[in-house]
Amino acid sequence: SVQKWKLKVHNIETKFLALQEVAKAQKTKSKIAKDLDIPSNTLSTWIKNGDGIKLAYENQIFGLVRKRMRTAKHPDVEEALFLWFKNARAQDVPVSGPILQIKAEKLATGLGHTDFKCSNGWLDRFKERHSITFHAICGEANSVKQVWRGTTLLRVLQQYSPENVYNADESSLFYRLLPHVTCLKGETCNGGKRSKDRISILPFANMTGSGKLPMLVIGKSTKPRCFKGVKSLPTEYTANRNAWMTSDIFSNWIKKHDKKFKRQKCKVAICSRCLAHAPA
Repeated sequence: SVQKWKLKVHNIETKFLALQEVAKAQKTKSKIAKDLDIPSNTLSTWIKNGDGIKLAYENQIFGLVRKRMRTAKHPDVEEALFLWFKNARAQDVPVSGPILQIKAEKLATGLGHTDFKCSNGWLDRFKERHSITFHAICGEANSVKQVWRGTTLLRVLQQYSPENVYNADESSLFYRLLPHVTCLKGETCNGGKRSKDRISILPFANMTGSGKLPMLVIGKSTKPRCFKGVKSLPTEYTANRNAWMTSDIFSNWIKKHDKKFKRQKCKVAICSRCLAHAPA
């Protein structure tokens, strides 16, 4: 009986690797096709279009996971937009879908394409062709510009030993929040309302870990009941209505330790670009 093949579209990387196997000549084409679970004539088509597949793979014209090598109707607009997108991301500029659409239409007008319209469908195909995905911005690693970090910051840090370079960055601690996954054995998985009770914490240490200050904890109550009878804490504690870091709290905290920093000749404190971190 004739073997029936399920329609399966392979990505560019798989096609390129198959062509490399053919070029090695260590296996027959039938064996390569069998290993990839594809008909022999499909492999023959890949070999026939080998130049285009190799060009697309080596120059990354399309994303490696892309399966079809269809080009855009206005390739000059797409090329200009993708170049602009790469430059924007190199500078850590957030780029959304509507921003890409507006920029694409401006580029098309500049290139003389009066019939171009950047629809949602065109945007989806553009993202697919270049393996672009949207993600929520998280963390503060890029709050300091890359150029400044690689030049000015590097020059400043070279003047100090690692023991005298400190870093402080606050974080929220949801101290009553239970895990969102659990082990089960036959029973129904039911959860409850997740706790939003939190405090803010500020760890502070140098690059080597040899110098650490007591962690600053910010709560909502000035005198919590749990502190009754407690004479000393392993941390520093302060409070405000929202348990947030504020410029006053940060300034008072850094000034409190200023004399200690001077005595130890620690003159560097690097903070994120946060409005709460006012100059002390």
